Amino acid sequence: MRVPIAYKFIAGFVMVIIAVIAVPHVFAKLQITGASGELGSVATAILVGLVIGSFFSRGTTKQFRRIREATEQIAGGDLTKPVTLDRQAFVDETVEIADSINHMLKNLQELAGHLTSTVVEVSTM
Repeated sequence: MRVPIAYKFIAGFVMVIIAVIAVPHVFAKLQITGASGELGSVATAILVGLVIGSFFSRGTTKQFRRIREATEQIAGGDLTKPVTLDRQAFVDETVEIADSINHMLKNLQELAGHLTSTVVEVSTM
C-alpha cells in the first residue's frame, strides 16, 4: 500500500499529540501528582515524541541516502548497480524515485551498448 511521506509524518505528529494528551492521564492514574508529576509527564511526552519522530525520519532518511549514493555512482559513470531500497510496509515516493532511476539506468546501459557496437562497426570499416 502506498502512503505518501507527508502522511507518514502527519501520522507521527498525531501520535505525539496523543502521547501529550495521554501521558498526564497515565501519571494521574499512577497517582504521580504535583511538580514531579507535571515535570515527569512533560518529559515523558517529549521522549515519546522524540522516539516517534526518530523512527519516522530515520527510515525515510535512509531511503534517500541510498538513492543519493546510487545517483552519485551513476553520475560517476558506474552503470552496474541499480538502486536497492529496504522493503517497507508502506511504500512511499522513495520507491517511485528508485524505480524511475533504475529505469533510467537500464536505458543508459542500452545506450552504452549501442554506442559500443556502433564504434566497433565503424572501426572495422
